[in-house]
Amino acid sequence: MAPAGLPAPVQQKLEKALAEVANAPSTKARMVELGLTPAYGNAAAVKARVEKELPEMRAVAVRADIRAE
Repeated sequence: MAPAGLPAPVQQKLEKALAEVANAPSTKARMVELGLTPAYGNAAAVKARVEKELPEMRAVAVRADIRAE
């Protein structure tokens, strides 16, 4: 996640750096040690996932009567 309106060159630089770190064998190994599943997605992939899952999670919150305080 990054601020709205982030200049494209900055976004590309951040994506490249994050991909390098996220895909490093040592990072993946540590994530597995912590019980996580290593996965990297660029900005477009993250945006698509949020857009897909947000309505689903809102529906879950409504069914479970979960409300912000």
